[in-house]
Amino acid sequence: MKTYSEFHDGFFEGLRIPDDTKVVHVYLCTLEKERTTAVLTGVVMLKAGGFRAGNIILEVSTRDSGEITLADIADLYELDSGHEPKPWEHKLMERVGEQHLQILDVSASYGGTCSILAQTIEFVAGEQL
Repeated sequence: MKTYSEFHDGFFEGLRIPDDTKVVHVYLCTLEKERTTAVLTGVVMLKAGGFRAGNIILEVSTRDSGEITLADIADLYELDSGHEPKPWEHKLMERVGEQHLQILDVSASYGGTCSILAQTIEFVAGEQL
């Protein structure tokens, strides 16, 4: 897992899904008002919620395919934590390994959170449209 400490106590300003729904832009801002856009391509699943005015970030992290677990899949798809994994979950885990998928997690001290399973994650300085 890689943690991006520069975003701690910064702001999760939102996300944008352009016409191509396999791309997602996640807008982040440091406490010093330096803006960064996380551009995710090959998006498989996106879970976001809890947005409020002034979404304050606790942590931004990424995990590569070797760190992703069935529990992560259950969380992304909002499945009961104690459930018995279904065959589709195991197939998705195979895909995670074969396609080297990654997860971006934005957790909150206050407000919005998101988890996104995608092919690539790139952090770009500034706002990308």
